Amino acid sequence: MKINCDVINDLLPLYAESMISESSKELVEEHVSDCPSCQLKLRQLQEPDLKIIHNLDEARSFKKSFRKHTASIAATSVFVTVALIIWLWGIFFLQPGDEMGYSLLNFYFFLPLTALVCSIIIGKRQSRVKWFIPLLFGVIGGLLPYAVFHSFDMIFLLFAFVPSVFGLVAGILIRKIKR
Repeated sequence: MKINCDVINDLLPLYAESMISESSKELVEEHVSDCPSCQLKLRQLQEPDLKIIHNLDEARSFKKSFRKHTASIAATSVFVTVALIIWLWGIFFLQPGDEMGYSLLNFYFFLPLTALVCSIIIGKRQSRVKWFIPLLFGVIGGLLPYAVFHSFDMIFLLFAFVPSVFGLVAGILIRKIKR
């Protein structure tokens, strides 16, 4: 008797867990021996989904690297979010006559401060990508005033780039001191 693959697919999870009657087990084995598609599905069901870590040191190492990676992504996301808020604030809420206060607050305080803090966090990581972070911050620091005021000023670029370099060096020093 030829059994439909749909019926066997319904029985395969029970077969893989050995929770099936003998007659159903024989039926599944007979069908699987002739059907490559069902053989593949059975192999996939029998393979473990997760890698179980038996070594505690390996688990701690994974946890530590995951935390550092998450912190770097969070720091970069915070900087980009602050830059986006500064840009949106400048485009939609900046009133004529408020340019000086807006510039002082955002480009001379918020942007350098977030670049410094984010670079310290990223500088603690042991990766080569961190060397591009000051360039990213510098480019964003240069493009933001252009997007808001439609003019490019080198000083704004430096107010994002220089704190980022200092933060990167501070993060590297913190990592070396902790060792």
